[in-house]
Amino acid sequence: MTATYPTGKVLTCYALFGGGIGGLIHLMGVMLFPINETISRHSWQHGGLNNFFLAMLAAIAFGTLFGFIPSILTSIIIVLRKIVLSSVWQYFRLFVIGCFVTFFIFVIAFHDINRLFTSNTLVTWLGILMFNGRLAIVGGLTSVIVGKLVLPKS
Repeated sequence: MTATYPTGKVLTCYALFGGGIGGLIHLMGVMLFPINETISRHSWQHGGLNNFFLAMLAAIAFGTLFGFIPSILTSIIIVLRKIVLSSVWQYFRLFVIGCFVTFFIFVIAFHDINRLFTSNTLVTWLGILMFNGRLAIVGGLTSVIVGKLVLPKS
């Protein structure tokens, strides 16, 4: 009896949990490394437990909303390649797939493509890299976490 690859399970779990987990990872990043002084660690410490749970629910909701398409595309690539977690190299592959898919989806979604190809300024490209780089790392980490939960081990 040969084991079949769990295509449906992988697609479903990435679709349902990928965006929400990514939203929580992004919330932790914002809490630990605030972008500006209005969102500082001090404000999180004095906000109270109710505000923290509200922030978690909002992060899951926005993560699911904005991370649904990247997580679906990531799961499709993983299923087509039939990735099995047999070594550390496979975790690295999951991270790279999640990073690239998230990076390119958010470049297409949030940036003017015409301006990207006509602009030759370094400031434009560095701004895109800084904005999307953080989201790409979150996408890669999410891909590894969900993959650890649902992909076959060997």
